[in-house]
Amino acid sequence: EKAKNIYKQEEVSKSQERKYKHITPFMKSLFYDLKATNDYPDGMVWSVMLASMAGLIGARAKITNTKNITVFPVVWAMIVAPSSLAAKSTLYNYTKDCIFGDIQKNYYDEYEDEKLNYKTLYKGYMALPKEEKLQTDEPEEPVLKQIIFHAGGTPEAKIKSLSYNPKGGVVYYDEMKAELEKGNSNEEYKALKTSLFDGSIFHKELLTDSRVPNGEIFGIEQIQNFG
Repeated sequence: EKAKNIYKQEEVSKSQERKYKHITPFMKSLFYDLKATNDYPDGMVWSVMLASMAGLIGARAKITNTKNITVFPVVWAMIVAPSSLAAKSTLYNYTKDCIFGDIQKNYYDEYEDEKLNYKTLYKGYMALPKEEKLQTDEPEEPVLKQIIFHAGGTPEAKIKSLSYNPKGGVVYYDEMKAELEKGNSNEEYKALKTSLFDGSIFHKELLTDSRVPNGEIFGIEQIQNFG
């Protein structure tokens, strides 16, 4: 019973349905489309929707004050709800489809094509005579463009991904409790994540040097409430 009432304040009758007059037609259309998929509470839809849109904009949005200090706005959205409330993962997936479309899929396809081309170029480069090879630039290995970052992975992998994608993006965490526990048990990971979400510069020596220039990530998380 307690779980059923967790969003009681958000639930209103159709006659009292909120009218969002001061938002763009696109945002209004997107909001009602997402809400209609499973009759989600308004606050739940806005949380996922706005954080996703912020991830699409990424670190392109910034404010520089009179002291020449640049601040990157960072958006966190966390959904605290009973297990399987209105199928939260369905909202995530549908939001990604509506806002990002095929952007990330196209990046993957582009990366695969570039890898094949790179292998051909590299094979030709290695076949060159020694003297000619010294006068020829070695082909550069392609890197994957990302706007939707994987929630898992090591701190080193996150640094490397952001060094290739300095405009940032969005991360969808399916279960935030595990992510919080991971940060609390690993001080290095916690420090890294704090730096990344603060939009600050982070540097770490890896096998290949990686530096994140104000790499910005917007996080969308969900955590179960069993209380």
